[in-house]
Amino acid sequence: MQNDITLLNGKKIRLRHVQTSKYLHSHPINYTNQKGSKQQEVTCYYDKDDNDFWIVMKQNCGQNSLADGDMIILKHFKTGKNLHSHKYPAPITSAQSEICCFPQVQNTIEGDAWFILNQNIGKELKTGSQLKLLNRLTGLFLHSHPIMLNTGSKQQEVTGFRGGDYNDLWEILDIVD
Repeated sequence: MQNDITLLNGKKIRLRHVQTSKYLHSHPINYTNQKGSKQQEVTCYYDKDDNDFWIVMKQNCGQNSLADGDMIILKHFKTGKNLHSHKYPAPITSAQSEICCFPQVQNTIEGDAWFILNQNIGKELKTGSQLKLLNRLTGLFLHSHPIMLNTGSKQQEVTGFRGGDYNDLWEILDIVD
């Protein structure tokens, strides 16, 4: 892990789910569950690869560095689609909401904007920082838990969760240009 690299607008990051140590991941495969969006899957994966990188795009004005309360979009590095929250049921835990990657539509960020909630209030965000991500539109936290998708691919479910708990914590593992 890199030490003390500050999170800046436009950087690529890798996030690790604190409770399960799996990496926030997406790939060009769409959800197939009957009641879902049929959009690109977002999962947590046990092994590092290039599908774990997300480009941070700050949405509010101000400094290039990111801080608690800043609004961001996370664009998946490999597919160019945005991390997105909406009201479709999650594929396994249907009482929670599906998280997907969605193409940006005509300069709108509905469902794509996330507020950073830095768990080390007053400290700058850098490698090793823990945070929560709260969706601007839905009010749901980016959440995961040790429940695997039924695909046999070792992909852990990622959901939108209203309650807010320890399964909403993510660590900034890598920051790269």
